[in-house]
Amino acid sequence: MASGIYYIKHKVSEKERKELIQKALSHFAENLCKFAIDQELVNNAKLLVDQNGRPYFDNLDIMISISHSGSYFTLLFSEYPCGIDIQEKREVKCISISEKFYAPKETDLVRECGEDAFFRVWTTREAFGKMTGIGFHCNPPSFVDDDYSYMERVEYRGRYYNLIPIDLDPEYYMAICTVEDEYKIYNLEELLKEKSFRKSAREAAYYKLGRGDVSEFMLRKHLKDKGYEREEIDEALEEIKSLGYIDDAKYGALYIRYGLNKGWAMGRIKRELAKRGVSSEDMARAYEEFRDREPDLHESSEDETERALEIARRIANPGDIENGRLTDKIKGRIGRRLQSYGYVPSTVYKVINILEKELNEETEEGY
Repeated sequence: MASGIYYIKHKVSEKERKELIQKALSHFAENLCKFAIDQELVNNAKLLVDQNGRPYFDNLDIMISISHSGSYFTLLFSEYPCGIDIQEKREVKCISISEKFYAPKETDLVRECGEDAFFRVWTTREAFGKMTGIGFHCNPPSFVDDDYSYMERVEYRGRYYNLIPIDLDPEYYMAICTVEDEYKIYNLEELLKEKSFRKSAREAAYYKLGRGDVSEFMLRKHLKDKGYEREEIDEALEEIKSLGYIDDAKYGALYIRYGLNKGWAMGRIKRELAKRGVSSEDMARAYEEFRDREPDLHESSEDETERALEIARRIANPGDIENGRLTDKIKGRIGRRLQSYGYVPSTVYKVINILEKELNEETEEGY
């Protein structure tokens, strides 16, 4: 039985942080736990925070500690309470900080050994504080013994914990506090490249579908970009299509509604569907399905003109009329917006003429 240290050396976004924790948790549960854990429990684990600020999983007897500094993001997993801390080397006022927060023997050691002793004690205190939940400043025991040597074990509530410095990077100090005296270190970037550690193409495909509608082309591209082999992708998509979970005509019908709600012309919608790999045949089926879902819709040039006019009305107001005409500046704004939405020049000119008439009428009514 061993604890597991996982790290990655780059800045981590909040979204990536959650993904890395889940992947490291799965790896730890499969490879380092003393007893097997139901994978479904692992997949559904939620990371919460207790009243002392310690992270924990709501449905698992696996403990976690988190630390980050500089370019590193680190995780520690154990089947017992644990703590990890990493600190980038930097200039600090070692003596004054030690006198304020460290135990007397720890401060004496810092005076003698300087920065190395300061960060060694700091990371050890932080790791212990994360393990206990009492924090850095809540009078933990001295981590330097009477001989001014670093303590390797400490007792807390009837259980002994190991205090272990970790040599991960010469520019960083790192320490863990854990029951286990054995630990294994994993580079998350390397693990992510291992096929056994990644989701299967099938799992990745279902995960992508669960996050929103996609076309077959988009799903295939997503899996290819993730590095899956063509044969594995084909097998996954064959299963998904046989179950009816992906259908470009249905996707197209949903996308038509999305585009119309944004005020796009059908030309823009068709171009966007083509970019997403939807064939002309599936577009035709999509439009028929959309008409079936929206029986009151009668797509015509009048419909497009009205949608374009609604967009133009949100841009111009009576104050933009000079001598009975819209200013060139406003005409340009309207034209650029409508063209970006896929409307043809004839529709743009028609809309501007209608809008000028409406705004002139409003101006006359105001007098």
